[in-house]
Amino acid sequence: MKKKLLSLFALSCVLSANNLDFALVQDVIPNTKIVGVKKAYSNLYAVCQANGEVLYVNAYDKLVLWGSVWTNRGVNLTEKDTTWCESLLSPKIKDFKELDIDKVKELKEFGLKTVNGKGSKIEFIVFTSPHCPHCKDFKKAMQAKNMTIYEYMSPSSESENIYKEAGVKDPRDLLLKQVEITKDFDIKGVPLILIVENNKVIDFIVGYASDSPQNTKTEEYLNKND
Repeated sequence: MKKKLLSLFALSCVLSANNLDFALVQDVIPNTKIVGVKKAYSNLYAVCQANGEVLYVNAYDKLVLWGSVWTNRGVNLTEKDTTWCESLLSPKIKDFKELDIDKVKELKEFGLKTVNGKGSKIEFIVFTSPHCPHCKDFKKAMQAKNMTIYEYMSPSSESENIYKEAGVKDPRDLLLKQVEITKDFDIKGVPLILIVENNKVIDFIVGYASDSPQNTKTEEYLNKND
């Protein structure tokens, strides 16, 4: 109980500090729509604006700076802050059932398509890695099923070889395209399996093992094709 109270106290301190930083910055630029604030360099706060631009505020001296911050070695620090700002404006997609039909169609268009057996009405968009043993187990187990799969991998020489062996003419171009259209996805582990029916994600599963609940769930959807 004591540890829990200490954790809650620590969290409240962090939240209070963040709120204080935001309030200090907003006091300097009251008419600016702020999306996020973080401590950056020396006495400067990096401020993410609603228009996607980053500016810097010295809340104590009431100074506002526009433009890029560079090191004496020629490193543009603002590029990293701009990426941070973009991530705030484009939050990662965690619930894949929220994907619209057009996005699912795009995923199917650029996925590496494999039809096992007779294929399936319920389709599977699968995110894997050549270094993931559970991904290999999944693919091996699914070879004996009537199943339509659209595969996604992160770019690597191993991924390129796999795509090339599957008959993809320009595997690197396809892998880069896959990264581009899934850049907003919050993928915490592989295999990530999106269950698709009529171009709509009806469920998704993270992970796979032959004796796991995830496998049972996948089998349930496969049985619906029978």
